[in-house]
Amino acid sequence: GWNEEVIFEVWPSAAGAFTLHEDDGVSLDYRKGGFARTPVSVRPNADGTATFTVGRRTGSFAGMPKDRRMKVRFHLPTGVVEKDLGAVGEAGVSVAMPLECK
Repeated sequence: GWNEEVIFEVWPSAAGAFTLHEDDGVSLDYRKGGFARTPVSVRPNADGTATFTVGRRTGSFAGMPKDRRMKVRFHLPTGVVEKDLGAVGEAGVSVAMPLECK
């Protein structure tokens, strides 16, 4: 089913990527191209941060919202830190997080 908020659980100690596939959740329209794809990645940086990126969305489906509420939870050695990415639209968003090891 459809959820208006997307929460990403991220362990940023290594680079990783995937593609978020979405459709209307009820029809078979995805078979005829009624779906959207969004690239998602995390990359540790040399400066002690990690960059989490929700890339540019491509495609569409019936009832697709203009944007989605998104959050990312960084699972760090010191605990879990949640960042609200806000309403993420077609253009995507990128955020950096310190990888504190205290």
